[in-house]
Amino acid sequence: MKQLGTLADLKRIMQVGVTVTMLKHDWYPYGPLIGMPRKITKIQGNGGKFEGGSWFYYPAARQLKFEGGLKFSVPLDDDGARVYYEVEGEET
Repeated sequence: MKQLGTLADLKRIMQVGVTVTMLKHDWYPYGPLIGMPRKITKIQGNGGKFEGGSWFYYPAARQLKFEGGLKFSVPLDDDGARVYYEVEGEET
């Protein structure tokens, strides 16, 4: 299995058709998108769009944390709150 370790790795893997699941959201621990796999439908500029219409944007490389395998987290604020994701369906 691939291992994410840099922003470049993440951008290479986050392409149209790839499925991403939100694992945890520090502000909304019981939010409706927790555990829901969503496909990427568009890549544009510094981010992209998920099915259903929500957009994602890449943070600065120094703000990303890689949680092992294809898991990563991005910051919500400067106080340490984060959103955790897992990329699915990628093979070596």
